[in-house]
Amino acid sequence: AISYGPATAPLFIYWSTVPRSMFTLFKTITGGISWEEVAQPLTDVHWSWVFVLIVYICWAQMAVLNVLTGAFCQNAIESAAHDQDLQIQAILLDKQNYLREV
Repeated sequence: AISYGPATAPLFIYWSTVPRSMFTLFKTITGGISWEEVAQPLTDVHWSWVFVLIVYICWAQMAVLNVLTGAFCQNAIESAAHDQDLQIQAILLDKQNYLREV
C-alpha cells in the first residue's frame, strides 16, 4: 500500500489526474522534464508502470524521428530531381545555341 505524505508528492504532481499525466508524458518526450524524475514515483506503485513509460517514450521518439527523417529525405529527393531537370534544360539550351551558331 502507498502511504500518503511528502514522499508521494511527486506521484501526485505528475500522475494524479489524466490531464496531469498527459502533460507529464508530453514533457517527457519534448525534453521538458527528466524521464528519471517522472519514473521514480512510478516505481513506488509498481515496476510495470515504469516499463509502460519506457515503451511510450521509445515509441514516441521513434515516431517523431521517423517523421522528421522522412520529411528531410523527401525534401532532398525533390531537390535532387529539380537539380537534374535544371541541368537537362541547360544542356538543351547550350545545344540550341550551338546549332544556331553552326
